[in-house]
Amino acid sequence: MKTFVRIGTLIALIFLFSISNGEAQRVVKVKNHQGRHGKVVVVKQGHHRHGRVAVYHPRWAHRVTFTHRWVFYPYHNFYWDNMRAVYVYKVNTVWVTNAEAPESISKMDLEKEKHVELTDVDDSDNVQVSNDEHLKAYNDK
Repeated sequence: MKTFVRIGTLIALIFLFSISNGEAQRVVKVKNHQGRHGKVVVVKQGHHRHGRVAVYHPRWAHRVTFTHRWVFYPYHNFYWDNMRAVYVYKVNTVWVTNAEAPESISKMDLEKEKHVELTDVDDSDNVQVSNDEHLKAYNDK
């Protein structure tokens, strides 16, 4: 009887170690595809999250990686939409969505400018509604 208990315990330990070893050596497959307007989107399985994670590389900063849809530039008061690859900025009193950068920032290196990924408005197309809150929170001139 003692032999059966020892063998059962040994089999259970081997089974537990094989499960944990398989999870530790899990291979993550990365799928690259060329998105609209030449942006590259890498979709991969995240270890710290359940499900898929979208990773964005905007056309103006190939070395920068964003995981959220909206990027806010507080010093210049405009937004970059990673999903649609457009700028959202204010002209006089009207918010404009355009694939081209506004003239005032077209010559700037946006990669070096202060920017903030907005985590609270990933699903919204109207990010400018919260512009006053974003300016108060992130504009520390």
